Amino acid sequence: MSPPQAYIDARRNAKSTNPLHHVILDEKPYFPFLTVDPSDHSSILYVVAQFVRISRATGLSDDNDASCWPVSQVQGGITNQLFRVDMSFKNGVGKVQEPYRESILVRVFGAVGMIDRDIENATFAALTKQGLAPAYFGRFSNGRLEAWCDGMRPLTTRELAEPAISKQIAHELRRIHARFELPADLKAYHSPKRPNLWTQLHAWMEQASVATFLTDKDTQRANQLELKDVPKEIQWLKQTVVPVDAQVSFCHNDALAANILYNPTTGNIRLIDFEYGGMNYNAFDIANHWNEFAGGTDTGITNYDWFPTKDQQLFFLRSYLEKEGEQNGDATVVQELYHQVQAFILVNHLYWGLWAFNQAAVEGCERFDYLLYAKNRLARYFDCKSERKDDE
Repeated sequence: MSPPQAYIDARRNAKSTNPLHHVILDEKPYFPFLTVDPSDHSSILYVVAQFVRISRATGLSDDNDASCWPVSQVQGGITNQLFRVDMSFKNGVGKVQEPYRESILVRVFGAVGMIDRDIENATFAALTKQGLAPAYFGRFSNGRLEAWCDGMRPLTTRELAEPAISKQIAHELRRIHARFELPADLKAYHSPKRPNLWTQLHAWMEQASVATFLTDKDTQRANQLELKDVPKEIQWLKQTVVPVDAQVSFCHNDALAANILYNPTTGNIRLIDFEYGGMNYNAFDIANHWNEFAGGTDTGITNYDWFPTKDQQLFFLRSYLEKEGEQNGDATVVQELYHQVQAFILVNHLYWGLWAFNQAAVEGCERFDYLLYAKNRLARYFDCKSERKDDE
């Protein structure tokens, strides 16, 4: 059985729930019962050590003490908790006798119940094999290990508008849209005939309709966010606003600043965090990125004065449509894509508004004020809808 079903079978058919029990899936170790406590750095190091112990590339000896490896939390993610572990090996690797050092990223999953981690992990493994995502080293019960991208850092929200950076982001989005070849075992979960946008919206709306919150204060705030009309809005968008012929391919769906790594020396861009990735409309992926110019994933407060101007949007689209370094001069194609993206800007606000509402129910608002973010994204949806009617 191929992933993602193989992940389910590995948990169901295991003869023991020993944390050190593991199988090889997607060519990497999977420890179905090994769990990280993100509040305990020794727990993080213990998990990393187990992967290193069975890896053929590196190994721990009696002279290597994993408990002394530095652990630092990586800021920027709100769905997951991220940690960098700086490993060192006194005996080196293979024939190398000098001390060997390497950093690794430990991703502890959040959004429990919001993301199918079996599908997501198998998809991430496929992306890494095709060079579209950082290297994948294996999965444990509530997270996975990925390559640390040396020399790169997450972008800041305001850097998204810089022309040289914006051009590289456009190229990287296009590269993912054009080049990812879906493995056969994933075609049942990612189909060009079934863009995940509508499925996800309906699923999140259903989840929101029965959501309960962790505190009375959050319950009161959630009740102020009237969601009863959202199903009608989704139907209106699908039937009236979104173009039926919009191109579909594999999309990132979450290209905010923190999910875009930048190398200041080379100017290279790399997209990370594909957990919301799937078959979707290319124009939605672009619309999502433009909405992220307004920020809000750090404080919950968005600033739409930062939304890209029309000139910035057209520059991005011309960059996106470039082929092999040559500009695409067809103004008609640019304008057609521009109008498609405008429609998806509306949809995108509902998408993340519902997401934030459900996140508040699952995780609470102590670490991040999801309800404030939901309020701002939903309010922006109705503002944009009103502006759209005024222009018609």
